[in-house]
Amino acid sequence: MRLISWNVNGLRSVQRNAGLDSVLRLRPDILLLQETKLGRNSPHARLGAYHASFSSATASSHWGVATITQVPPVYVATSVIPSRRFGDEGRSILTVFPKLAILNVYIPQGNRDGRNLDYKLDSLSQLADFAKQWTDPPLLLCGDFNIARTEADLARPAANTGHIMFTDQERALLDQLLVNGYVDALRELYPDARGVYSWWPYAYSARSRNVGWRLDYFFVPSGLRGFIMDVKHRSDIMGSDHCPIELTLNVH
Repeated sequence: MRLISWNVNGLRSVQRNAGLDSVLRLRPDILLLQETKLGRNSPHARLGAYHASFSSATASSHWGVATITQVPPVYVATSVIPSRRFGDEGRSILTVFPKLAILNVYIPQGNRDGRNLDYKLDSLSQLADFAKQWTDPPLLLCGDFNIARTEADLARPAANTGHIMFTDQERALLDQLLVNGYVDALRELYPDARGVYSWWPYAYSARSRNVGWRLDYFFVPSGLRGFIMDVKHRSDIMGSDHCPIELTLNVH
């Protein structure tokens, strides 16, 4: 099974610049999008034979996630995190299949001045609680978490220590997922990889210089760690300040 997760920074924009076409040509079984920026009443993308499930903000054309699959899920839910704000911003969607469940999330950034840090920390804590209580089928967590886990996950850790997206509180809550029985798919296969990022600021030619952050993840239940076949960061695919990340999982 090939899964691709991508913060598109606007689905309609990435369609216009053909970035979405580049991803669809990879023929993913499941495509997980964040920051679709579609309002509840916005027309949705035409995605051929794919089945698309959307979670959009109630009162704004911001945020939003979508899960797009070749095979329709048996169950879809958009309000599994018990936070009204999180749900109103369309930040998660759960899709359940016979052998695998997938929670696609877009965690709040927190704002560089920290005014939304408590909201972000609460969201992460509630996500960890949901994952801990989930029983069957195995639950995969993926999306844009807006946190660099370790110093290896951003180009300039010393300059960003204590700043939003790299505070001790955020990193500890993200690592709580690992304590609760998950593995970071990239680090499972490539523990010593460096310079592997999924987001670059638009300014200062950061992407061409690879001055980036790894903010997007596949967290795989530890019981499926042996089924992880490969993880790739598709930095060659343009159209967003994030790049798609790809997981090949030996689950059918």
